[in-house]
Amino acid sequence: MMFVAAAKPKFFALLTPLAPLLTSTPTAAFLQQLLIFLTSLFPQAVLSDILSSPFRTFLESFFVPSASDSIFAAGCTLASVLDQSEWNLFETAFGKHILESTGRNLASTEKDKEAQEFGHVDKKKNSLALLAKLTKSDRLRKLVQKGGQAAAVWEKNVGDVCERVIASWSAGFEKGQEVDEEQVSRLDWSISESY
Repeated sequence: MMFVAAAKPKFFALLTPLAPLLTSTPTAAFLQQLLIFLTSLFPQAVLSDILSSPFRTFLESFFVPSASDSIFAAGCTLASVLDQSEWNLFETAFGKHILESTGRNLASTEKDKEAQEFGHVDKKKNSLALLAKLTKSDRLRKLVQKGGQAAAVWEKNVGDVCERVIASWSAGFEKGQEVDEEQVSRLDWSISESY
């Protein structure tokens, strides 16, 4: 979908009334249509659009701590698609949000939900998947290098996750327990792929 230059401000103006819908529990169909709209709209943006309050507020809605798993997953999908398209304003628009939310999600000591509905993926797994995609495109390294305070907090959170997993392994080893394969995968990814 290509936008006519004259219509672009009207499309960006839609972000303000759409933002509150992300604080509720939108349907999967709504999120799918929203992502189609956004992946067409965002590449048309210029720096002044990205720095505008409506744009920042809307984008932040996907990555705030109170965002539901499905809203966060939609934000990760949007980031992944725009990363793949090599959008030139990616770091400016997404950098801080990605570092803060993925660091927070990985550092969370909340137990993974035991009973999840089919196809549901929690914030930790979506965070890992997004970071893996950004590592593959070399975007994560750029985000961390240019991320300032957000990058410092992200590095600390990821480091804390690694320390907790290693401490858990050590305690389990002393008790003769086997190592959890999912924790091995998370730690392996954290150490080998994050830089």
